[in-house]
Amino acid sequence: MIKIELKIVDIEDVQLKKLDKKPYIFTRIFALVGYKKKDGSLFIRRTVVDTGAVVSLLPMSIWKQLDIKFFGYHIIKGVVKKESCSIPVKTGFIETKVIDEQNETPTFTSLVYCADSNEVPLILGIKDALDKFKIEINVKQKQSYLIYLD
Repeated sequence: MIKIELKIVDIEDVQLKKLDKKPYIFTRIFALVGYKKKDGSLFIRRTVVDTGAVVSLLPMSIWKQLDIKFFGYHIIKGVVKKESCSIPVKTGFIETKVIDEQNETPTFTSLVYCADSNEVPLILGIKDALDKFKIEINVKQKQSYLIYLD
């Protein structure tokens, strides 16, 4: 069993605070994810763990450096299904691993959407990524883990 510690971060929404004069604190969960670069080394970044994301999402500034096996183009839409809210993406596969200070998973191949912009966050989604793990989250105690399922 490989247990990867995640980072739970509280983030204040400044825009909501301006509207209501009260602090609005939201919680985000992050993992350190390594993606295979074109030279074979790992590109490691703090990545949002998003159980609502069907597929992992990479901004252009990141995916341009990576060794991705592309197979097509696609349009993705989130909660709002309007065309104006859609994001054009290239679709491909990349060698991935999740790490923390003490452990790392074996390398696995994950499906990724590669945005044609940098206006998107780096997201670790479900398909071929989070579906390889048991997820434990205790927001109150600021503890969260991904447990790799062999």
